[in-house]
Amino acid sequence: MIENTKKLIVFIFFLLILSACSSDDSSGPALVEISSDTEDVDYEEEDGDEEEDGNEEENDDMDITEFIPPELPDLPDPALSSTKWNQVNGPFGGTITSIFKSSDGYWVTTTDNSGLSDSNLYLVDSKTFIWELKKTISGNMGGVVVNASNSNQIAFYTEATSNSDSGVFVSKDGGKTWDEAKIDGSQYSAIAIGSQNTSTLYVAGRHFPNGEDCEDEEEDDCTPEKNSAIFISNDFGTSWIKSSSIPKGVFKEIELEEGQELEEEDIDKVRVLYVSPSDDDQIFVGTSNLLLKSNDRGSSWESLSDTFHRSDIKGLAIIQTIQT
Repeated sequence: MIENTKKLIVFIFFLLILSACSSDDSSGPALVEISSDTEDVDYEEEDGDEEEDGNEEENDDMDITEFIPPELPDLPDPALSSTKWNQVNGPFGGTITSIFKSSDGYWVTTTDNSGLSDSNLYLVDSKTFIWELKKTISGNMGGVVVNASNSNQIAFYTEATSNSDSGVFVSKDGGKTWDEAKIDGSQYSAIAIGSQNTSTLYVAGRHFPNGEDCEDEEEDDCTPEKNSAIFISNDFGTSWIKSSSIPKGVFKEIELEEGQELEEEDIDKVRVLYVSPSDDDQIFVGTSNLLLKSNDRGSSWESLSDTFHRSDIKGLAIIQTIQT
């Protein structure tokens, strides 16, 4: 009896195993077939999306080409004082290259070498410090001078650049109209005005004593001889005379700042021009090689720098002897 019971239990257990294996119950894990073709298509679509995103980024970079300067804040007027420096807020753009005080205010030249703004000439009111634009040019502004006896007479020079020539401009109506002076020179680099005869203008520049065209012994093109001189006008720019050539001195190799070069033909280029406040015939000039003085309006020159050697003289000043 016991033997039959054991056989019945084993048979029932076997039936349960067969029932579990053949069951259609959906609760069990399901196997899903993944096609390799579908994977390839999906990957290609993803690659295409990445290329489109890259092209959009490149297009965005190409669209940003124009520089828009930031909007300047509305700064308050400075507090004026006679015992300390005052900040005078000028217009946007440019570097101040010269300042000249007149009875009407301060004449200021600005130049922007970055190309984001033009070079300008302003008159700054000495009481309100309002900047009034008087002249705009595309080249580089140099120095400016004003007749102390007639503030309507203003003159300034421009430096030569890759897209503009050097020139001297004169106004006799307070800056309303301008005429370019007819001077037999080029590459102007400094300007001054007389203290005794306030209508006398002095402009440093270059000239070609043998003409601008030359040929060497083999009839090939060559660099023409170029000298520096002071161009002088006694009638505020109507007529001009030229001084004798400024001495070049002996060219010496000197150590300059990194990136700067001094060519031998440029050693006589005038960097500073100064006229004595007590004698209009006495002229001082500083070049890249010498400090020079003339007592006869440039007919002859005397070197003041025989005992020292300075390159690129930046400024000159004279202290008048006070006699009591």
